[in-house]
Amino acid sequence: MFIKECDDQLSSQILQTMQPILDTFSEMLGIWLKFFDVSGRYIITGQNTRPCNFCQMVRAVPKGLERCHYFARQAVNQSKNKRGPFKSVCHAGLVTVTVPIIVEDRCFGALMSGEIVEEPAEEIKREVLKRTADLPLDQERLINYFQELPLWEPREVEILAKTLYAISNCFIELGMTLARKEKVELVKALREAEFRALQAQINPHFLFNTLNTIEMLAMIEGARHTAQIVHSLAQILRHNLFSRTELTTVASELESISHYLLIQQCRLGERLRVFQNIPPDLLEMQIPALTLQPLVENAVVHGLEPLEGPGILEITGEAANDYIVFIIRDNGVGIAEPKLKDLRSRIMELKSNTDTLGLVNIQKRCRLLYGPGYGVTIISVLGKGTEVRLKLPKTTNTGGVAGEAAYC
Repeated sequence: MFIKECDDQLSSQILQTMQPILDTFSEMLGIWLKFFDVSGRYIITGQNTRPCNFCQMVRAVPKGLERCHYFARQAVNQSKNKRGPFKSVCHAGLVTVTVPIIVEDRCFGALMSGEIVEEPAEEIKREVLKRTADLPLDQERLINYFQELPLWEPREVEILAKTLYAISNCFIELGMTLARKEKVELVKALREAEFRALQAQINPHFLFNTLNTIEMLAMIEGARHTAQIVHSLAQILRHNLFSRTELTTVASELESISHYLLIQQCRLGERLRVFQNIPPDLLEMQIPALTLQPLVENAVVHGLEPLEGPGILEITGEAANDYIVFIIRDNGVGIAEPKLKDLRSRIMELKSNTDTLGLVNIQKRCRLLYGPGYGVTIISVLGKGTEVRLKLPKTTNTGGVAGEAAYC
């Protein structure tokens, strides 16, 4: 079994851990703390603090804002080569402390403080005037804002740097712990599912021998439709029970779906119309086994069977640069908004009940194999139908995954 260590997942856990601590710490010190990603883009800041009047004035000018962003990118680039906090002077002359967020030699970004005036203030004031001379600013007003800023002693800046470094290490450890915990839970859930599937294989040869006997008797007695149904049922069970690998081809999954739909069309007759549009170049792509069939089954059982009148089921596939999307759409009874909200929440949090077991199981397996960003999303309108999308990375028939979704 392949399990992907997903950088996005770890980064998300770090950010979730960081926000409340960042809020408290920035409010306590009265300084603007922010986290940048590796491109120098703001990701999160303290929610209860904002840039000082000095910085707001500089950033109100397009050229000043551009310089702020450029300085942030430069600071993050510097942090990639450092193991600890470092002090620098921003383009406008204020002191900043930058702490890289590095996990296993990979830089996720940097935590940065701002708006620090380190003694002696007069020297810094002259530097501020020099650095902002070419900006269209009221210099007198700018210096007044500068003088509002509290003075920091060098020792205080040093303590701040050490504190931010200690906090960043806590972010990293907590984020990694949460990521590992989630991965362990996913592995455990998948193993339990595999064990239940193994239990379901009790004496399968007897079952298939019986079905083959029924199929032959139906043919002898001239019950052609009965023989077809028994044959399709046997093929579905064989596909489900004897799938020895985690991945299968799109073609194989569609074959199983065709057998399932033959049985349903024998039951529902003209009430079920099926339209399928899967590009030929997707047929040999690798996808997790038993992912599309449960989605089709949900559409038929929950969307179309209760519908009065003809039902339409559409199965389509779309390809992008590095991922594919399968769309299962029906014009059935749809899902009421409260139930849809609960369904989406359970899929997102991987918490199943009797109504969501299949969907949550698919989501767990996609998360386990490929990480966040892949899996199931649902759109539905009561009385108009439901659309379920399954997003998967493009996986070659040798097991390789395009782009970021690489196995390790």
